Amino acid sequence: ERKINLDVDNSQLEERKKEWVKPAPKIKKGYLAKYSMYVSSAAEGAIFKKS
Repeated sequence: ERKINLDVDNSQLEERKKEWVKPAPKIKKGYLAKYSMYVSSAAEGAIFKKS
């Protein structure tokens, strides 16, 4: 079994969530940019997302 114990209280986590900003994509044009816009992550099944 794998575990990660996070030693941060909930108020600190909530503060970090509020301040977090999604980073801009590194690839902004071409096939890979379109792929990243329309396909979900492998953890979610790499499914095509309808826009």
